[in-house]
Amino acid sequence: MSDKKTLEERVNEIRKQLDEHPEQYVEITHEEAEYMGAFEDDSMSMEDALASHDSVTQKDKNRPRVTDAAETAAKGEFLDIPAFVCKGIK
Repeated sequence: MSDKKTLEERVNEIRKQLDEHPEQYVEITHEEAEYMGAFEDDSMSMEDALASHDSVTQKDKNRPRVTDAAETAAKGEFLDIPAFVCKGIK
């Protein structure tokens, strides 16, 4: 029998640690975070997202899909941090 724990066993231990000591930092791998549902599938297109909220305007339709970070920062604006950036993921 292998000494390596299954993904489910590791996740159960992590959840137990978080329940017992919620104030403590717990390091987890990307695989464990995915298994625990820490990532959202944000593959919906901008058009579909806007259409689902019934707020599509002509400006939204003409908006470029790629934003230049340097150009945006030069204007004094900042881009949002992607949802998948989480502290503690290796």
